[in-house]
Amino acid sequence: MAKPPTSHGALRTVGLPALLSETGEDAQFRDFMADLFAAGSCLRSVRRALGEATGLSGAAIAMLLGIQRLGAQGSVSVSALATHLHVAQPFATAEVGKLAKLGLVIKHASKADGRGIELELTANGVQQLAQLTSLTAIANDTWFSGVGITEIRHVQRFLRRLIEQSQAAVAAVETAELAST
Repeated sequence: MAKPPTSHGALRTVGLPALLSETGEDAQFRDFMADLFAAGSCLRSVRRALGEATGLSGAAIAMLLGIQRLGAQGSVSVSALATHLHVAQPFATAEVGKLAKLGLVIKHASKADGRGIELELTANGVQQLAQLTSLTAIANDTWFSGVGITEIRHVQRFLRRLIEQSQAAVAAVETAELAST
């Protein structure tokens, strides 16, 4: 069911009063969504440039960085990596397999129970990661110039809320779609 038109005749894309302007318009929310999509596109462009510079796919870059990040806290399982990166476990399994074939990651039996698989960077993986993080620092220093850690914390909290609520939003659309057919 469509939202009532605004004073300009356009249909609203959001109905929550907290997301509307003082006059009940959703123009600022629409602009925000356009900026959010643009930021995502920019992130993909930077990741693609990093991939071209290192010969790795964007997914491979995310996996290597994730293994490094989680590895600093202890052992890394494919499941933990998938959760950390917000991807499906079969996708993470396939990408880790590609990294293992490239000689960047070793998969071995879990020291805790012997059944699970733990991931570890190889010497080649560490070397590749050193090159990648050097280039990533150049990109991030340029992209985030003028941004402080306080802003990052605010945005991170906000993004984590969006991530947590995304599945409910998909389900709401699917339910509304089913009801309209």
